[in-house]
Amino acid sequence: MVQDLADLNSPVLPSVTIAGSDLCEGRRLGMAYVLEGSGLGARILLRRATELGLTANYGARHLAKQTNDPARWRSFLTLLDTVPENQFDGVLAGAELSFQFALSIYAES
Repeated sequence: MVQDLADLNSPVLPSVTIAGSDLCEGRRLGMAYVLEGSGLGARILLRRATELGLTANYGARHLAKQTNDPARWRSFLTLLDTVPENQFDGVLAGAELSFQFALSIYAES
């Protein structure tokens, strides 16, 4: 992403951490659900970026990497199906934390 920002003459964004979060296995899976699921939308964004002249080698590297394995989403869902019921709340909390984090970033910009 840093190289994509440089391609577009955009400033590098500061790195952030999610402080104080209980990142148990369930929460990590919930966060991964959001990140892996975003790859589905990234396919659409990559097509649109290509229309703007961006490529996997210029300006849209992060999208190309995110979409380079179409079987990854199905594999992740298979993994998610093995989560014991007693971890469901943690998975949901992790997914919600990811969405809240993303929304907080957009609210700052």
